[in-house]
Amino acid sequence: MHFVNIRNLTPKKKQLAMELRPSSFLAKYKVIHKYNKFDGIETHWVEFGKGKPLVCLHGLGGAWTDYWSLLPAIKNRKCFILDLPGCAKTQKSSDYSIEFHGKWLVSFAKSQKINKFSIEAICSSAPIAVDYASKNPGQINSLILHMPIINGEWVDSKTKIQSKITSFLPNSVLKTLMSYSWFNDIFVNTNENESILESARLDQQNKKNSDVKGLARYSNEILSSNYVEKLKAFKGRLLIIALEGDHVAPAKKLKENFPTQTKVFKNAHSWNKDVILKQNKEVKIFLEKNF
Repeated sequence: MHFVNIRNLTPKKKQLAMELRPSSFLAKYKVIHKYNKFDGIETHWVEFGKGKPLVCLHGLGGAWTDYWSLLPAIKNRKCFILDLPGCAKTQKSSDYSIEFHGKWLVSFAKSQKINKFSIEAICSSAPIAVDYASKNPGQINSLILHMPIINGEWVDSKTKIQSKITSFLPNSVLKTLMSYSWFNDIFVNTNENESILESARLDQQNKKNSDVKGLARYSNEILSSNYVEKLKAFKGRLLIIALEGDHVAPAKKLKENFPTQTKVFKNAHSWNKDVILKQNKEVKIFLEKNF
């Protein structure tokens, strides 16, 4: 999520901001919460919608609620939106490697008896999706990747340094710093900006429940990896959502390597209803055509 000072917005954009509340989306689209153990990890996920199966993976330190604004686009599919290991309501793991995530996902798919499905992944979970598809050819129909981190060399140096430092700090310190940084970024009036604050509170709560130190190990792995060639070898359908100005999944690099599959949008803020609706439209059209 990116945050802006809503006091600088025009009256029209202020109104758009107030319409975008996570709680309104989550209340409108009912989900079923489920728990089970896979590869020794007590796992939480939600099921939503009807149709062909779509497995959804959130970004680093997030939760299934990262998909709140995407629910309208995926409602015509049988969605399994997971909390990843060490995130939100899913148990911590001693192993946060991409290989482990793949085994965990295999166990989940077998338990749900979904032999062929598609994967939608946000940002740092893209390597899990790409690696899974490369190791299970023919099982994955389509990939939808939002701002995917698929080449560590494309990520800016500041992000890499932060990830390295995070690996050595205790969880208690990390969570304190994270809490401070969130509120330090929000220079807004609560009454004017309830929708943005609601998004921030939701994301902050998810991160409080996360194994930040363990997830840092995962982050360091993907920042030293390159999944571009694996993704190019994928035989199924592919949609990449890229944002201008993204420092970890640069739109220019994604467009150069996947020219026909990449859709580039102006950097989307949590209040920007127009951009979210355009992205949702792309995802919905893709799902309708490519299952």
